[in-house]
Amino acid sequence: MSETITRQVQRVILEIYKEFQRVCDQHNLRYYAIGGTCIGAVRHQGFIPWDDDIDVAMPYEDYQKLRSLRNPFRPPFEIYDYNIFKQDSCLFLKLHDVDTAFIQYSAVKYADRYIGCSIDIMPVCGIPDDDKLQVRFLQKCRIYNILNHAQRFPLREKKKFLGKALWLLSVPFRLTKPYNYYSGKMEKLFSQNQFGTTAKIMFGWRMNKKRMLFHYADFSDYIEMPFEDTTMRVPIGYDNYLRKDFGDYMTLPPEEERISMHPTAVIDLQKSFREYAKEGIKL
Repeated sequence: MSETITRQVQRVILEIYKEFQRVCDQHNLRYYAIGGTCIGAVRHQGFIPWDDDIDVAMPYEDYQKLRSLRNPFRPPFEIYDYNIFKQDSCLFLKLHDVDTAFIQYSAVKYADRYIGCSIDIMPVCGIPDDDKLQVRFLQKCRIYNILNHAQRFPLREKKKFLGKALWLLSVPFRLTKPYNYYSGKMEKLFSQNQFGTTAKIMFGWRMNKKRMLFHYADFSDYIEMPFEDTTMRVPIGYDNYLRKDFGDYMTLPPEEERISMHPTAVIDLQKSFREYAKEGIKL
């Protein structure tokens, strides 16, 4: 029986992960599986069968060190950095296979968001212990996140009143500031509290308070677990983390919910996303 397209994508991104793993080991960089990847490592010793990505988190200091390395990855693997491409407001890096195409429906209108099959590399930072400072910190994160999106996308992309209002208020900045001005502001916030110096940490790409703050103790070290034909680092407190983030993560969801969370317009494992950027996509 031939493999499903999901399984084929998993095989590609597993190779991307192995290259990431190699570079992190070489440069002594910390990282942890999070989200569905962490569940997959614990529950399946590999991918969740219907999952089509790998999510890893890095303490912000290691994240920036990885970012600063000059071409550490072997071809065909390259970093996709949101600070280089205008129409990408996601506050995390991707490592992708540039010989493939994995283009989501939300990206079809913006060719600079076309990428290959990839893994997501997320920044994790410390957050102030003081309650008042913490509230102020989170408020700044929320505002900068909204303004970052406003800076990068046209008004038609804003669905809510607050987003539309902030987009209109930000027009002077759109004319005088670079598109990555507010993502730079966010990164300054991420660097204020060194990972491990505060009791709580923050998933810097999320804005839902219930699913963005976690205990540092659960991420103070890692456990190596089998993952497909290699291994995956999971947070030492993975059970605490996963229960807070997902609830009863060991119980499989109903069969009708066992689908990918990434609606894709194009999956092509033989043709580069760059060719689609030149040719365009007809839906």
